[in-house]
Amino acid sequence: MKNGRRRLTSKRARNSQGDEALLRGYCFFVIARKITK
Repeated sequence: MKNGRRRLTSKRARNSQGDEALLRGYCFFVIARKITK
């Protein structure tokens, strides 16, 4: 159980970091698009 939990937490941590990167990229894209307009 402990090993499974550690694996789940590590996966969640990696997913959260990926989501933050996607959100930052999306925000940057939106801001750049607004500036171009």
